[in-house]
Amino acid sequence: MNGIPLILENQLKSIDSGGLDVRRRYMLVLADVVASTDMAPDRRAAAFGRLDEAIQDLNRRFAHDLALPLTRAYGDEVAGLLLHHEPGLEILDALRESLHPDGTLRCVIAAGQIGVPSTDIRRVGGEVFKKADEEIRQLGARNGFFSCLLDEEVVSLALTALVNTANALIERMTPYQRSVWRLAKQGLAQREIAERLGKFAQSVSDAARRAAIDTVVAAENAAKELLSKSFQR
Repeated sequence: MNGIPLILENQLKSIDSGGLDVRRRYMLVLADVVASTDMAPDRRAAAFGRLDEAIQDLNRRFAHDLALPLTRAYGDEVAGLLLHHEPGLEILDALRESLHPDGTLRCVIAAGQIGVPSTDIRRVGGEVFKKADEEIRQLGARNGFFSCLLDEEVVSLALTALVNTANALIERMTPYQRSVWRLAKQGLAQREIAERLGKFAQSVSDAARRAAIDTVVAAENAAKELLSKSFQR
């Protein structure tokens, strides 16, 4: 009999917590679709359909990395809570590409503690959500794309610069250049890319040079490496 109150207490604590711990640090991925209400209805429907498919795919791929799955929380906002750093930039990249060419994102990744352990990401709150929400608002005010909020300010600034540099170059790419970039970031050589796309090698080489694809891939890889060394579990 003496053990029953403790058992009940533990059960109550576990209800709706999702296994979250307010004492540990998580990484929040927060993305907001830019000017979604300005999209034509058909383009909006197509873009959000692709976005929802990307969210489902990412939740399957990174099921073991997510403390809370990616969720379209308030119509045009996507949020997910990571147990560790590795998938953060890959997730944002996939979300951005799912919207192209109909829409784009403003994005934040932030490390910090949560407020309430809940399976409903809209109820979690806490330090990490407050600073990410504020940063999203600031990105909107200055028409920015990405910001990183880690414990080390210098690392955050470097990551922010790398990701924004890559994104600025990506957004200038033609559809063909973007196809070359997507394959180049997978590690394919230009000859392999040409075969995959049914193009001449010189055509791929010209596209890569004009779009600074080597620079984009290098910036993306540097950002991922820096992030992997910076976030502490």
